[in-house]
Amino acid sequence: MARKALFATDDQVAGKKIGENKAAAGDQDSAQDEVSAVPVNKKRAVVVAQTQAQRCAALGIEEDLLKAIREREDHDSISNCIREQAACCGELTLQYLTQAGVVTGGEAQSILESYGDYVDDVGDSKNILDILAFHIWVKLDTKDERAEKEIRALTANLSSAVESGITHCVFPHTSETPTELYEKFPLAEKICSTLMCPIVQAHERDFVSVASVNPITAATVGLLLEYIMEREGVRPVTFVLTMSATAWSALCAKQFGIEA
Repeated sequence: MARKALFATDDQVAGKKIGENKAAAGDQDSAQDEVSAVPVNKKRAVVVAQTQAQRCAALGIEEDLLKAIREREDHDSISNCIREQAACCGELTLQYLTQAGVVTGGEAQSILESYGDYVDDVGDSKNILDILAFHIWVKLDTKDERAEKEIRALTANLSSAVESGITHCVFPHTSETPTELYEKFPLAEKICSTLMCPIVQAHERDFVSVASVNPITAATVGLLLEYIMEREGVRPVTFVLTMSATAWSALCAKQFGIEA
């Protein structure tokens, strides 16, 4: 599967790509700067929510996927686009972690290469592990408490990646499956299940909350749901949540019948 620039080779390259994402989001005026200001001991958000198009650019959402949604392409075509988007989420995730000093450029390249091979090998109708779980579970060869803590630490390091704010939920897996919404928008269920990012809350289709171990993945899925639902005349407000790996696994099993 051809990709634009999946692998960052060092910290300088990763930093450059982050700069490109910031430019894609657009320059902010002083009022926006005041609103998005954070305490000095925390990293400033990079993905800045403005227009829908700018949010897509900042998150690296593929135009081919948006086009497939808009033009109601068949599920096989969309499956390929979703797999490509999973790789893009992985790339952006490692760029942030490299910039934060959590991994080196060389480590990021190795992780992304392995993850890219994994995504390429996943069948069209299969679910794709988020890169955080993929990395830690493969690295530690376990899903025990130590792995849980490492994934949670990575989740926390990515908390500033989405300017609109991230809420970490302790018990999202207890939420009811939004069966009516999934039945009304089957493509929404396909994207949520493929990227393993379930909907944890939906109110009469006015707002939708999605959750993942990775805020970048959750923000991406939330934005894609907006596109899918707006196509049918519904304009929801979307919220991004994160959760522990254990809760994530339980919710994916509950909603999609899959084990993370």
